[in-house]
Amino acid sequence: MIMYSSYEPQLEMWPEDNTAFQNVLNAFLRKSPMERSKFLLKQDSYIKERISKIK
Repeated sequence: MIMYSSYEPQLEMWPEDNTAFQNVLNAFLRKSPMERSKFLLKQDSYIKERISKIK
């Protein structure tokens, strides 16, 4: 996961270990664009999904 904010100058990455992060990123980049898109969420979509699961 890569998180950034217009309020915070520092980028946050998970996993924090650079080697593990690079492995995750490379695995993601090897996927087709269609496969990649199912892993991408915007914040509002994520929140709506979580709310519906809670209900």
